[in-house]
This record gives sequence, C-alpha cells and structure tokens, in this order.
Amino acid sequence: MSSAPEMPRPVETWSLVVRSKTAGKTAKDVVDKVVKEVGPTLGVRVHEVKPLRDGGAIIRTPCVAERKKFAGVLPTLLGSCKH
Repeated sequence: MSSAPEMPRPVETWSLVVRSKTAGKTAKDVVDKVVKEVGPTLGVRVHEVKPLRDGGAIIRTPCVAERKKFAGVLPTLLGSCKH
C-alpha cells in the first residue's frame, strides 16, 4: 500500500476590510490607492486585494504585524477599517 501524497501547508493570510470615507469613491479607487500608494509607503506586502460591491476592498497580508500597520493608517487615509 502506498501512502497518500502529503498536502502542502496552507498559506496563512490575515485580512482586513476597508471602505472609503468619500462617497464617490469606487472599489477600484480603494484598490488602486492601497496597491500603488499605501502598501509601498508602509513597506507592507499585500497577498491580494479584492474589490467589494459596496465600494470597499478586502486586503490580505502575510502576517499580523503587517495587517496592523495597515489598520493603523488606513482609517485616516480611506475611512472605516475592520480587521
């Protein structure tokens, strides 16, 4: 009997949801700001940014410390932030 192949460990990610405090901003605007300005400025790696229908975005980071960096800055730049 052969043993079943070993599955790779899942990659752990940490998420937070952000929404713009400006009424006219779209989800694409939020994603662009996070990817082009906020992430590089903070030196934070971003696994994925997924736009939401309500104008927000889900941001996935590789560790808690990087998620906390985002959570500390994004409310002042974009609006509400849940993590």
